[in-house]
Amino acid sequence: MAYPTRFLADKYVAPSMLAGESRFGRKVVESKEFNILRNGFVIEDFEYNDENRRDIRKKLDISDDAVVIGNVGRMVDAKNQTFFLDVLHKYAEKSEKEVVGLIIGSGPLHQKLVSKASEMNIPVKFISNTAEINKYYSAFDAFIFPSIFEGLGNVVVEAQMAGLNVLMSEAVPNEAVINNELVYVESLDSSIDSWVNRVEDLVLKNANRNQKSAESLRGDGHQYDLKFVNEQLENIYSF
Repeated sequence: MAYPTRFLADKYVAPSMLAGESRFGRKVVESKEFNILRNGFVIEDFEYNDENRRDIRKKLDISDDAVVIGNVGRMVDAKNQTFFLDVLHKYAEKSEKEVVGLIIGSGPLHQKLVSKASEMNIPVKFISNTAEINKYYSAFDAFIFPSIFEGLGNVVVEAQMAGLNVLMSEAVPNEAVINNELVYVESLDSSIDSWVNRVEDLVLKNANRNQKSAESLRGDGHQYDLKFVNEQLENIYSF
């Protein structure tokens, strides 16, 4: 149904330029009828919280001292979670601390990912879709998002709201970056070692989360504030 809409609609809305072009074509995206409308969040819900960190780790039987590397997304090829496991495995081999992987999501590749983690003897927790995703970000020490394709990458935005350091592939649009100091980009053509080195840097920088979280909620982060998005939508309908 995406293709016919480009000839029928009066206004066009997408969360990023890439998503808009994918659905409506370049001609529409370059027109005055096209609007960027971010996916709105109650951003305060995603702020880093020490209590959430302790509660989630206790719930999952993860020690306070363990390094938790997270990924959130539907379990499909585009999310590239098998590569996430490869990076996690190599990082765990090098780390002197206990390392735990945490993948949140569901999808057709779930059993394949579980089997791969088991075969590689990687300590990985798999969590189905949860209504408390905001709390899990506080439990992470780093966030790896090696997607092959993304229209935007909402979870990257969420992670930054929690003051979490993010390592993402170049396939994720830059529009998902709201705090340049938290986000690092690596090519999918780079070696596993390059990704692992980046993860090591992220974990070392995982400090002052409260301050980093607050910084992400300012600046470009306001574009994802649900109140701001609602105002934008009202303005689009007013014309």
